Amino acid sequence: MKPEGGGGSARPKPAGRGLRLAAKIALFLAALLFLNYVIGWLANFIAFQMWPRHVDAASFLLFATVVSYMLLVCLAITPGPMIFLLRGAMP
Repeated sequence: MKPEGGGGSARPKPAGRGLRLAAKIALFLAALLFLNYVIGWLANFIAFQMWPRHVDAASFLLFATVVSYMLLVCLAITPGPMIFLLRGAMP
């Protein structure tokens, strides 16, 4: 007889499923730890003391970063509105 409530056969869970999940979590945490180490090393490598004579260079670097970010963002979304406007202008 079939059990009540839909009657499908219950399959047992694979034995290594929990072990695989634990391995994936451990690998993810190891990757995060490695990235944390690399970023810390990189920050120490490029760290420098900011003196008043470097303010102009830092201001230029900040300005260039903001401008390049804005250009890249605008390039990413420009084709969509342009196609929409061109289609609206067509008869």
